[in-house]
Amino acid sequence: MIWAEAISFTPLAFLLIASTLRNMDSALEEAAIACGVGPIKAFRSITLPLIVPGIAGAAMLLFINGMEAFEIPLLMGLSKGIFLFSTNIYYSLHVAFPPQYGLGFASSR
Repeated sequence: MIWAEAISFTPLAFLLIASTLRNMDSALEEAAIACGVGPIKAFRSITLPLIVPGIAGAAMLLFINGMEAFEIPLLMGLSKGIFLFSTNIYYSLHVAFPPQYGLGFASSR
């Protein structure tokens, strides 16, 4: 399930982080290297601080999408008895008999 989720989220992460790198000014790195700073120090002191907000935004979006993911855990995990957050809500409201409305509604808040 982790592999399938990672494969489905990889294009979104790539698009978000690639646009951050595309909009970054490369003249800053070139100026640092021209001043005698090594490539690793230029990456740590210039590139990394510029791309951290894009990586953090992508990480937040992917974390929220991962928490609300339903189809892959339902198809791959529920048949094996592996319950994630979203499938636990679904199981308590639709599959369990009698339905456990209290547990499902409390989990969904």
